[in-house]
Amino acid sequence: FSINTIIDYDNGVKTATGEKSLTIPVGAKRVVIAVPKARTLSKVLDANDSNANIVGSFSSMQVDVEGNNSYEAAEYTVYYIDYANATTTTNTYKVTIA
Repeated sequence: FSINTIIDYDNGVKTATGEKSLTIPVGAKRVVIAVPKARTLSKVLDANDSNANIVGSFSSMQVDVEGNNSYEAAEYTVYYIDYANATTTTNTYKVTIA
């Protein structure tokens, strides 16, 4: 996996809980959401499917993510979903991290 953005920022402060909007671009084949090990992905609402909660469709694994400039690795739970085909429309997931 390649993890580029893990935690969102709210007014310059790291946030690891609450609801975030995640845009899924046309052509996506996989969605990856990584959260600190102490947190969980509690809900993923699919805006293109009447806000159905699809969190149960995600698989998960534990990984150590090395910080910038070789800072000590931190444990994360990585949730991911693979699509059979690339997406043909843009979608939005409303992700809740608890």
